[in-house]
Amino acid sequence: MLRLLLRSVLICAAIQAGCLRCAADGAQRFETYVTGDYSNRAAALATSTVWSSFGPIDRPGFRLKVDGFASVYGETNANVFSSAFMAADLKTLSDVMAGYQFNWGNVWIKLYGGAAYQAHTPIFWGAGLAIRQVGYGAVASVESYWQGNNSRFWASANLSWLQFDNTASFYERVAYEAYRDEGLKLSIGVEAAAMIKNANVYREGRRLDLYNEYTREGALLNARYWSHDLTLSGGFSRASDDHAWRPYVTLSYGKKF
Repeated sequence: MLRLLLRSVLICAAIQAGCLRCAADGAQRFETYVTGDYSNRAAALATSTVWSSFGPIDRPGFRLKVDGFASVYGETNANVFSSAFMAADLKTLSDVMAGYQFNWGNVWIKLYGGAAYQAHTPIFWGAGLAIRQVGYGAVASVESYWQGNNSRFWASANLSWLQFDNTASFYERVAYEAYRDEGLKLSIGVEAAAMIKNANVYREGRRLDLYNEYTREGALLNARYWSHDLTLSGGFSRASDDHAWRPYVTLSYGKKF
């Protein structure tokens, strides 16, 4: 299941290896993140790398973005890491997008558009059948970040659209810098996310894709040390056709270079 994710990582590495000479002036041109997410019967791993080809990563300009994603969720309530776990859905996704970053004072906005490749495998345990579906589609996103001028508050919001199943996703964070030191900033805050798509596939009156509609709410702890960015967050999530609120935890690490 991680084949496409590893492919995306290799693409990112190739871009970085071929373009590090662009950063010979000492300016940071790359930003990369690795994120792991766990929610009892579901787990996901994602990577994202952005390259600012014509200037520093924190300045306005052209961007090239490569993402990789892999996820799994179970047929039953069994834990992903337990021996009783039965995968009901495997999904991998990779995309390449071009975009532009705009800076207006304390606000950063990035606009992206490009193409994605998805491999989706629903598993029917009763029939002993796994159907692998692959395809290409369009992808677009808007990413924003705001840092208070004379305050310690900051916020970010991302909105994305994927052609597969007409999927729309939203993610928002609001935080306060509780501690500042030379090179180190510690923030506490809250986060919320939502996703909706049109994958209305039913089996025996039950939607096959439990994550057709998905929401989560939680708290976060963020540590930034010079060019390093580490976030630990957790809370509760809820999926369509699964009426229970389930705990989740997410760990994300990023670096600019």
